[in-house]
Amino acid sequence: MQVSRFMTRHPVTVAPDASVEEAVRLMETHGYRHLPVQSDGTYVGVVSDRDLPLGTGGHALGSPGEGVCVRDVMSSPVVTVAGDERGPVAAARMVEQALGALPVLLDGHPAGIITETNLVAAFRDLCRDPAHADEVDADVEAVMRQPTVVLAPQQSLEEALALCTDWRLRHIPVMVEDDLVGMISDRDIRVGVGRARVASALAASRGEAAPAVPTVGEVMAREFNVVDPRDPVSHAVSLMLGSHVSALPVVVDDMLLGVLTRTDVLEHYAGVA
Repeated sequence: MQVSRFMTRHPVTVAPDASVEEAVRLMETHGYRHLPVQSDGTYVGVVSDRDLPLGTGGHALGSPGEGVCVRDVMSSPVVTVAGDERGPVAAARMVEQALGALPVLLDGHPAGIITETNLVAAFRDLCRDPAHADEVDADVEAVMRQPTVVLAPQQSLEEALALCTDWRLRHIPVMVEDDLVGMISDRDIRVGVGRARVASALAASRGEAAPAVPTVGEVMAREFNVVDPRDPVSHAVSLMLGSHVSALPVVVDDMLLGVLTRTDVLEHYAGVA
């Protein structure tokens, strides 16, 4: 299936000289996680929510990002994909470049954007086609990665953010001894830290002491779907899309075996002939 068939057309864009705060407001208003950066009718970069101070409502609050423009934080030079390329090609490029979205060109002109969500949905649809299901689907255990890092509920979000940065993680299971009690994403963490900064700034303006930064247990998702290692990846993807999450714990007999992420799915999709 060609990228043009499942890309998002006419995406909201931002100018390279726009402020970081304006980009935050656009993302929070529209619920997007990536914005193509466009100048003179050309894509010049992409800015993601991981480049921006989330949870601040677009206010700088004396942050290091104050006065910084989108061009200072965007991914550039821009990595694009042509609309007539196939889904696995886009998936491979996204994984290789460690990106969450690719602007799409049709006849060399800006036409849309394709995200992780678009691609995993395309993979799910491919698996639903009886002509391709047997050759493209796989068991979760063949695709997942085993977790190397877990968090405890009492740890601070600052500790969690440091782990995400040091280990380049986007999703971390939360454990109490051997029990899986939650899941937390780097986005959850950064939103929590951003909101704590807002609360701290408001307290300072009133001459009050800053509130404590929330703990992992206060922010983590306590309700989550799990998958069995023998489940087909297509089933896991349907759960991800249905619950709007990017990772699922892989559990058997109440024991955590690993985590399946959208990146894992894209790596598998990229290998489809």
